[in-house]
Amino acid sequence: MIAAFRERGYAAHQLHAVRLTPADGANARAAERFIQPAVRELLSVVGRRAEAAGCRPPRKVDIVSHSMGAVSSRWYIARIDATTVRNWVGIAPANHGTDALCGHAGDGNREMCPAFASTSAQSAIQVTLNGSTDNRVDETPYGFGRDSTDRPPVAPTDAAGVYYWTIRIDPDEWIRPASSALLDGAGGRTIHGLPATGVRESSPGNFLWPTGVAHDDLPRHPQLIELVIRLLETDR
Repeated sequence: MIAAFRERGYAAHQLHAVRLTPADGANARAAERFIQPAVRELLSVVGRRAEAAGCRPPRKVDIVSHSMGAVSSRWYIARIDATTVRNWVGIAPANHGTDALCGHAGDGNREMCPAFASTSAQSAIQVTLNGSTDNRVDETPYGFGRDSTDRPPVAPTDAAGVYYWTIRIDPDEWIRPASSALLDGAGGRTIHGLPATGVRESSPGNFLWPTGVAHDDLPRHPQLIELVIRLLETDR
Protein backbone atom coordinates (compact mmCIF):
# COMPACT_ATOMS: atom_id res chain seq x y z
CA MET A 1 0.00 0.00 0.00
CA ILE A 2 2.84 2.42 0.78
CA ALA A 3 4.26 1.85 -2.69
CA ALA A 4 0.91 2.83 -4.21
CA PHE A 5 0.83 6.03 -2.16
CA ARG A 6 4.39 6.81 -3.31
CA GLU A 7 3.28 6.42 -6.92
CA ARG A 8 0.53 8.97 -6.25
CA GLY A 9 3.10 11.54 -5.14
CA TYR A 10 3.28 11.04 -1.40
CA ALA A 11 6.79 11.42 0.01
CA ALA A 12 8.42 8.61 1.96
CA HIS A 13 8.59 10.69 5.13
CA GLN A 14 4.81 11.18 5.01
CA LEU A 15 4.10 7.45 5.21
CA HIS A 16 4.69 5.03 8.05
CA ALA A 17 3.71 1.39 8.46
CA VAL A 18 2.97 0.33 12.03
CA ARG A 19 3.50 -3.34 12.83
CA LEU A 20 1.68 -4.46 15.95
CA THR A 21 3.65 -7.20 17.69
CA PRO A 22 2.65 -9.73 18.62
CA ALA A 23 -0.10 -9.80 16.03
CA ASP A 24 -2.45 -11.37 18.55
CA GLY A 25 -1.55 -9.03 21.42
CA ALA A 26 -3.97 -7.00 23.55
CA ASN A 27 -5.43 -4.09 21.62
CA ALA A 28 -5.09 -1.36 24.25
CA ARG A 29 -1.45 -2.27 24.76
CA ALA A 30 -0.85 -2.18 21.02
CA ALA A 31 -2.37 1.30 20.83
CA GLU A 32 -0.20 2.59 23.66
CA ARG A 33 3.04 0.85 22.73
CA PHE A 34 3.01 1.11 18.95
CA ILE A 35 0.35 3.45 17.55
CA GLN A 36 0.83 6.36 19.92
CA PRO A 37 4.63 6.67 19.45
CA ALA A 38 4.25 6.12 15.70
CA VAL A 39 1.80 9.04 15.43
CA ARG A 40 4.08 11.27 17.49
CA GLU A 41 7.12 10.38 15.41
CA LEU A 42 5.34 10.89 12.08
CA LEU A 43 4.00 14.30 13.10
CA SER A 44 7.46 15.28 14.34
CA VAL A 45 9.24 14.22 11.15
CA VAL A 46 6.69 15.78 8.80
CA GLY A 47 6.51 18.87 10.99
CA ARG A 48 10.25 19.49 10.74
CA ARG A 49 10.14 19.07 6.97
CA ALA A 50 7.20 21.45 6.72
CA GLU A 51 8.86 24.14 8.82
CA ALA A 52 12.06 23.85 6.80
CA ALA A 53 9.99 24.45 3.66
CA GLY A 54 8.23 27.44 5.21
CA CYS A 55 4.92 25.59 5.59
CA ARG A 56 2.62 25.12 8.55
CA PRO A 57 3.31 21.81 10.32
CA PRO A 58 0.40 19.34 10.23
CA ARG A 59 -1.42 18.49 13.43
CA LYS A 60 -3.17 15.31 12.31
CA VAL A 61 -2.51 12.00 10.59
CA ASP A 62 -4.70 9.61 8.63
CA ILE A 63 -4.87 6.05 9.98
CA VAL A 64 -5.50 3.12 7.63
CA SER A 65 -6.02 -0.11 9.57
CA HIS A 66 -6.69 -3.73 8.70
CA SER A 67 -8.53 -6.51 10.51
CA MET A 68 -7.86 -6.49 14.28
CA GLY A 69 -5.62 -3.45 13.87
CA ALA A 70 -8.85 -1.50 13.48
CA VAL A 71 -9.70 -2.15 17.12
CA SER A 72 -6.29 -0.99 18.36
CA SER A 73 -6.46 2.20 16.32
CA ARG A 74 -10.02 2.93 17.42
CA TRP A 75 -8.83 2.55 21.01
CA TYR A 76 -6.12 5.10 20.25
CA ILE A 77 -8.73 7.60 19.05
CA ALA A 78 -11.30 6.93 21.75
CA ARG A 79 -9.02 6.57 24.77
CA ILE A 80 -5.65 8.16 24.00
CA ASP A 81 -5.66 11.11 21.57
CA ALA A 82 -8.41 11.92 19.07
CA THR A 83 -6.89 15.33 18.35
CA THR A 84 -4.15 13.82 16.17
CA VAL A 85 -6.39 11.92 13.69
CA ARG A 86 -8.22 13.33 10.66
CA ASN A 87 -9.38 10.17 8.84
CA TRP A 88 -9.68 6.62 10.11
CA VAL A 89 -10.15 3.85 7.52
CA GLY A 90 -10.82 0.25 8.52
CA ILE A 91 -10.21 -2.44 5.87
CA ALA A 92 -12.09 -5.63 6.75
CA PRO A 93 -12.11 -4.35 10.33
CA ALA A 94 -13.01 -6.49 13.33
CA ASN A 95 -14.87 -3.57 14.89
CA HIS A 96 -17.30 -5.75 16.84
CA GLY A 97 -15.06 -8.77 17.22
CA THR A 98 -15.18 -12.02 15.28
CA ASP A 99 -16.25 -15.55 16.07
CA ALA A 100 -13.53 -16.81 13.72
CA LEU A 101 -10.97 -16.20 16.48
CA CYS A 102 -12.82 -18.05 19.22
CA GLY A 103 -10.52 -20.75 20.60
CA HIS A 104 -7.33 -19.04 19.37
CA ALA A 105 -4.61 -18.16 21.87
CA GLY A 106 -3.47 -14.57 22.41
CA ASP A 107 -4.98 -11.71 24.38
CA GLY A 108 -6.11 -9.88 21.24
CA ASN A 109 -7.85 -12.95 19.87
CA ARG A 110 -9.65 -13.50 23.15
CA GLU A 111 -10.81 -9.85 23.10
CA MET A 112 -12.44 -10.52 19.74
CA CYS A 113 -14.49 -13.49 20.96
CA PRO A 114 -17.43 -13.59 20.85
CA ALA A 115 -18.43 -11.13 18.16
CA PHE A 116 -20.77 -8.41 19.38
CA ALA A 117 -19.82 -9.03 23.01
CA SER A 118 -22.55 -7.72 25.31
CA THR A 119 -20.75 -7.71 28.66
CA SER A 120 -17.33 -6.67 29.94
CA ALA A 121 -16.80 -10.25 31.10
CA GLN A 122 -17.00 -11.36 27.48
CA SER A 123 -14.80 -8.53 26.12
CA ALA A 124 -14.05 -5.34 28.01
CA ILE A 125 -12.54 -3.63 24.97
CA GLN A 126 -15.54 -4.37 22.74
CA VAL A 127 -17.94 -3.01 25.32
CA THR A 128 -15.80 0.08 25.91
CA LEU A 129 -15.66 0.91 22.19
CA ASN A 130 -19.10 -0.29 21.09
CA GLY A 131 -21.23 -0.23 24.22
CA SER A 132 -23.80 -2.81 25.23
CA THR A 133 -27.54 -3.15 25.48
CA ASP A 134 -27.52 -1.43 28.87
CA ASN A 135 -24.78 1.10 28.09
CA ARG A 136 -25.03 2.66 24.64
CA VAL A 137 -21.90 4.53 23.55
CA ASP A 138 -20.77 6.46 20.49
CA GLU A 139 -18.88 3.98 18.29
CA THR A 140 -17.32 6.87 16.36
CA PRO A 141 -16.36 9.48 18.97
CA TYR A 142 -15.64 12.96 17.60
CA GLY A 143 -16.93 11.71 14.25
CA PHE A 144 -18.70 13.81 11.62
CA GLY A 145 -21.20 11.11 10.67
CA ARG A 146 -24.73 10.87 12.00
CA ASP A 147 -25.07 8.64 15.06
CA SER A 148 -28.13 6.54 15.84
CA THR A 149 -30.61 8.36 18.04
CA ASP A 150 -30.20 5.83 20.85
CA ARG A 151 -26.48 6.56 21.24
CA PRO A 152 -25.22 9.61 23.18
CA PRO A 153 -22.94 11.34 20.67
CA VAL A 154 -19.41 12.51 21.39
CA ALA A 155 -19.48 15.47 19.02
CA PRO A 156 -16.49 16.89 17.14
CA THR A 157 -14.69 19.79 18.80
CA ASP A 158 -12.33 22.47 17.55
CA ALA A 159 -9.45 20.17 18.45
CA ALA A 160 -10.86 16.73 17.65
CA GLY A 161 -12.81 15.75 14.55
CA VAL A 162 -12.52 12.40 12.77
CA TYR A 163 -14.02 10.95 9.57
CA TYR A 164 -14.58 7.20 10.00
CA TRP A 165 -14.77 4.82 7.01
CA THR A 166 -15.04 1.05 6.71
CA ILE A 167 -14.50 -1.24 3.72
CA ARG A 168 -15.71 -4.83 4.14
CA ILE A 169 -16.28 -8.02 2.21
CA ASP A 170 -19.14 -10.42 2.80
CA PRO A 171 -18.54 -13.25 3.40
CA ASP A 172 -15.19 -12.72 5.13
CA GLU A 173 -13.24 -15.77 6.21
CA TRP A 174 -11.78 -13.98 9.24
CA ILE A 175 -14.51 -11.51 10.23
CA ARG A 176 -17.58 -13.48 11.25
CA PRO A 177 -20.21 -12.22 11.02
CA ALA A 178 -19.11 -9.79 8.33
CA SER A 179 -21.46 -7.17 9.77
CA SER A 180 -18.93 -6.76 12.58
CA ALA A 181 -17.12 -4.32 10.31
CA LEU A 182 -19.97 -1.79 10.21
CA LEU A 183 -19.67 1.33 12.35
CA ASP A 184 -22.56 3.46 13.50
CA GLY A 185 -21.86 7.13 12.80
CA ALA A 186 -19.33 6.56 10.02
CA GLY A 187 -19.05 8.88 7.02
CA GLY A 188 -19.87 12.55 7.23
CA ARG A 189 -19.10 13.70 3.70
CA THR A 190 -20.07 12.61 0.21
CA ILE A 191 -17.64 10.50 -1.80
CA HIS A 192 -17.88 10.98 -5.55
CA GLY A 193 -16.43 8.82 -8.29
CA LEU A 194 -16.13 5.42 -6.63
CA PRO A 195 -13.80 2.98 -8.40
CA ALA A 196 -15.70 1.11 -11.11
CA THR A 197 -15.58 -2.25 -9.37
CA GLY A 198 -19.09 -2.61 -8.03
CA VAL A 199 -18.23 -1.23 -4.60
CA ARG A 200 -21.17 0.47 -2.94
CA GLU A 201 -21.81 2.48 0.18
CA SER A 202 -24.26 0.20 1.99
CA SER A 203 -24.76 2.74 4.77
CA PRO A 204 -23.09 6.11 5.36
CA GLY A 205 -19.33 5.64 5.54
CA ASN A 206 -19.55 1.84 5.26
CA PHE A 207 -18.50 0.36 1.92
CA LEU A 208 -19.17 -3.17 0.71
CA TRP A 209 -16.43 -4.44 -1.60
CA PRO A 210 -17.35 -7.01 -4.26
CA THR A 211 -16.48 -10.61 -3.48
CA GLY A 212 -13.47 -12.26 -5.02
CA VAL A 213 -10.73 -10.74 -2.86
CA ALA A 214 -9.58 -12.58 0.24
CA HIS A 215 -9.36 -10.89 3.64
CA ASP A 216 -5.57 -10.90 3.79
CA ASP A 217 -5.24 -9.64 0.19
CA LEU A 218 -7.48 -6.59 0.56
CA PRO A 219 -4.77 -4.09 1.60
CA ARG A 220 -2.81 -4.95 -1.56
CA HIS A 221 -5.72 -4.72 -4.01
CA PRO A 222 -4.99 -1.79 -6.41
CA GLN A 223 -8.58 -0.61 -6.79
CA LEU A 224 -9.25 -0.86 -3.08
CA ILE A 225 -6.15 1.27 -2.45
CA GLU A 226 -7.58 3.77 -4.94
CA LEU A 227 -10.75 3.94 -2.86
CA VAL A 228 -8.70 4.50 0.30
CA ILE A 229 -6.84 7.38 -1.35
CA ARG A 230 -10.11 8.95 -2.49
CA LEU A 231 -11.49 8.72 1.03
CA LEU A 232 -8.42 10.47 2.40
CA GLU A 233 -8.27 13.16 -0.26
CA THR A 234 -11.95 14.08 -0.66
CA ASP A 235 -11.72 17.20 1.50
CA ARG A 236 -8.44 18.45 0.06
